[in-house]
Amino acid sequence: MKNNFTNESLIQFIYKECSAEDAALIRKEIVNNTEFAYEYHTLRAMVNNLDTIKEEPSQTSIEIIMNYAMDAVEHE
Repeated sequence: MKNNFTNESLIQFIYKECSAEDAALIRKEIVNNTEFAYEYHTLRAMVNNLDTIKEEPSQTSIEIIMNYAMDAVEHE
């Protein structure tokens, strides 16, 4: 029987958001299917990269928000 897992299935597997049954089937597919394993490792690398990104708002954005908040308080 051929399993038809999607990228969404793999992402759920990576984030441990799939059932134990699906996780077992995905692990088996990773071991037995080189294309599927490649897709898994590619997505795993992408998730790892996303987890390391630390974004912060620009100083301009902060100033705009602070000015808006100060104006709202002054006009109450």
